[in-house]
Parts: sequence; C-alpha cells; structure tokens
Amino acid sequence: MAAGADVHAQNEHDNTPLHCAANAEVVKALVKAGANVNAKDKYGETPLHWAAKHANIDVAKALVAAGADIHAKNQDGNTPIDLAMEIKVKQFLETAEKMQFLKPIIICTFVCLITATLETGVAAFLITNGVLLVQPFPITLAIFAIAAITLTAGMVAHQAFKPNKPSTKIDATQTSRSSNSTISSVH
Repeated sequence: MAAGADVHAQNEHDNTPLHCAANAEVVKALVKAGANVNAKDKYGETPLHWAAKHANIDVAKALVAAGADIHAKNQDGNTPIDLAMEIKVKQFLETAEKMQFLKPIIICTFVCLITATLETGVAAFLITNGVLLVQPFPITLAIFAIAAITLTAGMVAHQAFKPNKPSTKIDATQTSRSSNSTISSVH
C-alpha cells in the first residue's frame, strides 16, 4: 500500500483485496487505508461473507470491529451468519448481531435518561430560584411529565432507527449453493 497499491482494486469476480485477506492484521491495514468493509463481489458477497464461509474468526472479528454489515445479503439472500461454516464463527456473528441490535437501545436509553435528568434539573433550578412559581404538587407533576415526554421521544427515535432483523431462511437452492461452495474453490 505504501507503494501505491489500490485497496479498491477488483478482479474479474469483483473481489477486492479485503475479500481475499486471510489475516486480521491485513484487514486492519486495508481498512486503515480506506478499503470498503461492505464491498460486494459479483455474487453480492462482502468480505464478512467470505470470512464466515472460510471459518476465519479473526478476520470476521476485525471486519465487524471495522463496521462490516452483519445483515448484508448476497444474491441468494444469505447473510454471513447463514454462510458460517464453523460454529465459533456462527456464534461470534450471532453475538455481534445481538450487540448491533442492542446498541441503539442502549444509546437511546442513556441519552433519554440524561435528557430527562437535565430537563428535571433545569425545571428544579427554575422553580427553586423563583423563575417558575408553582405549588409543590404541580412541580412534581411537571417533572414527571417532562421525563415521560423525553423518554417517549427517545423510544420513538429508537423505533425509527432500529435495525431490521435479518432473515435466516434457507431454501433448497441456497443449501445446495452452500454445499457446493465448500467443495469448489473460492469464486
């Protein structure tokens, strides 16, 4: 790469250097140089599909850490989890998928709680300094209302940005292609 190698170069099957990387350190170097972790070959497979098919858990971990799409589907509709040939790779990808699914929930909950706390603090500050003149019961009600509105807005935002659950349905054609890919050489 220092000599000017193109990290986006593709062969006749649209494979990039990242598709062919067999070592996590090579993956990291390619990603650092700007390689697209979600580049698709002519079969619609990403480097993560390849790592899953070839049971390369270290490369799969490096790709996921670099932001590879666990839900990417190839032309047969298979995700990397569907193509995982080794149980360790499949388990890692399933765990990573759950973490990708939970990440927006965790972030949203954290942001909502901080926002509710800040809004409650602002309301309490305004009330204690006499800017807002209200009775004790309405103050409590106002604080809960602000918190409820904030949490509701956060949950609506979460629903809007929630990742789709991937399909892991495999039909006879897909099973046949998966079986043949273990026998034949790499496309």
